[in-house]
Amino acid sequence: MLTEWGAMGTSDARFLVSTKPVYDTKSITASVVATDVASNLCYAIFPAGAEMPFLTSAIGQVGPMAGNATYTFTESQTNLTRPRETPGSNSEQCIEALGLMCKGIHATYAAADYTKFTGSANPTINAALAGSLKMVDPSALVKPVELESPFMLENAIFQALLPSISLEFQFDNSDRVEKLCTLDQIPQAAGGSYLRSNGEPSTRNRFEFPEGYRWKKTGSTDSVNLTALARLRDTVVVPFTPTTAPIGGALVAPTSIHVIMRLSLHGMNIRYANSN
Repeated sequence: MLTEWGAMGTSDARFLVSTKPVYDTKSITASVVATDVASNLCYAIFPAGAEMPFLTSAIGQVGPMAGNATYTFTESQTNLTRPRETPGSNSEQCIEALGLMCKGIHATYAAADYTKFTGSANPTINAALAGSLKMVDPSALVKPVELESPFMLENAIFQALLPSISLEFQFDNSDRVEKLCTLDQIPQAAGGSYLRSNGEPSTRNRFEFPEGYRWKKTGSTDSVNLTALARLRDTVVVPFTPTTAPIGGALVAPTSIHVIMRLSLHGMNIRYANSN
């Protein structure tokens, strides 16, 4: 790539090389079957065929995320400025490694159940109960304890789903498809914990491609538009117990559960010195 870029411009053309990761965030949703809430047993069902099309977002774009159908993506979710195209203006990316992390597990409750968790109509809390805002619940006061197993410091459902989700690169509307792996083979590419590090918990701990994949700049004849498609291959059923509401003491079950994942692409990015 470096040789080719050096030959594309004039003798005084300069280009820059960086190794900043590209990342995007998607969610996968389970419906909840409450066979009998009073008996303290519910089931979350993640259906086979559910997809997470990573790299299809952009900063400022409106789209579905967890329980919010009109979520506005920010730099917390993605650093792409154009869906499916390389970051920055007139740049190319050599994809040499992948990382994956869980950004959270959201639970959506029925509007009729909001008052069982809060005594006042607080719009921010209600949005979190609707699943459209992140709720950090280390003591499992609202979300069922089995969803994230907070006392064991692990995201139980996230880890259970990974072996059943395949990942592939789709270039140019599936004109070229590269089958990669299942998600359980991808480390978290961060130094947060040994639980998901699959080895030394450092930012260098990634799923690596020795040969690399070339994601070309806008205007090239091929390998321009890229989707990293994650697809659930097997239906996954998760039994869990409903939550005892703090107001009234009734057992309350969410209507759906959303697991939010962030995929990061690591490698060399090349652009001209006068590009953004």
